[in-house]
Amino acid sequence: MSTRREGLADYRADRAKWVSESTKQSPEWGAEQARKLWEGLYSRWEPVIDGRVVLDLGCSWGYLLRLLMDHHRPRKLIGVDIRSWWNEVEPAWDRDGVVEFLEGDLGSVPVDEGSIDLILCSSVFQYLPPEALLETLARAYRLLRPGGELMLRTQLYTSYLGASLHRAYELPYVHLLHGEELLRDRLKDQRGRRPQYTNGLTASSYLATFAMAGFDILDSRRLVNRHAPEIQARVAAEFPVSADELNCTGLEARLLRPIEPDELECFAPMTSTRGARRRPRET
Repeated sequence: MSTRREGLADYRADRAKWVSESTKQSPEWGAEQARKLWEGLYSRWEPVIDGRVVLDLGCSWGYLLRLLMDHHRPRKLIGVDIRSWWNEVEPAWDRDGVVEFLEGDLGSVPVDEGSIDLILCSSVFQYLPPEALLETLARAYRLLRPGGELMLRTQLYTSYLGASLHRAYELPYVHLLHGEELLRDRLKDQRGRRPQYTNGLTASSYLATFAMAGFDILDSRRLVNRHAPEIQARVAAEFPVSADELNCTGLEARLLRPIEPDELECFAPMTSTRGARRRPRET
C-alpha cells in the first residue's frame, strides 16, 4: 500500500478532476469504474463468479454486472439500487436473461433468503444511519446461503472527503475542523440545499457492526488518508484518539456468512452409511 502523502494543492488539483453526476451515467465511465472496482478491490479475494448467484448492492446502472457477465459465466446477476438508473442509461445493453434489476433498499426487494452466493457492495454503507446499516447487514446475512460472502468498501467519517461536504467546500476534513451541523446549515442558507447524509462511523465501528450482524470477518483493510497531512495534523490536535483510527479514509472487508450448527448436516458428505444411525422413515 502506498503511503505517499499529498498536500493541499494536490488535493485541490484532484478535486478539479472529479466528474459530474451526469458523467457517471455514461457507459464509458461505467466501464472504467467497473474495471477499477474489480481489479482494485474484489479480484484480490478471488471470488468465484461462474455458476453463482451474485448481488450487487448499490449497482447504479449495472456497470459492474456488465463486466461480470462479459468475463464470467454467472448463473444469475441481481442489481439493487434505490433508483432505477438502469432505465436512464443509453445505449441499453443485452442482459441475455442473466441480469435482473430491483429498485429499492435491500430490505424491501423481493429476493429469496438463502439464495445468494455473493454480495458485492461499494460506497453504499456510509449513507445509512447506524440502525439502518445493521438492518441491511442482517438482511444480507439472511439472503446469503451458508458459506456465502459479502465483499465491500465503505467510506469512513474520518475520511478527508468528510460528511458529503467535499463538493461544497474545498478544504479536506472540513467537517472535523468546523462541525458538520454548522457547515450543513451554512450550505443550506447559501445554496438552498443540504448535502447527502453520511453516518459518523469509524473503521472500528464498522467492524463491530459486521460482527453484531453475525458475520465472520475474513479480511479487512483500512485505507489511509493521503491528502493534506498539514491539515490532518490540525484535526489530530482536536481529536485525542488513536492515529490508526483517525487516519482512515475507507474500509475494505471480506465477510463470511458462517454455517450455523443446525446447518452442518446439509453439508456433511455422505461417504458411508456403515455405523450411522438410521433415521425413522417418514410417513
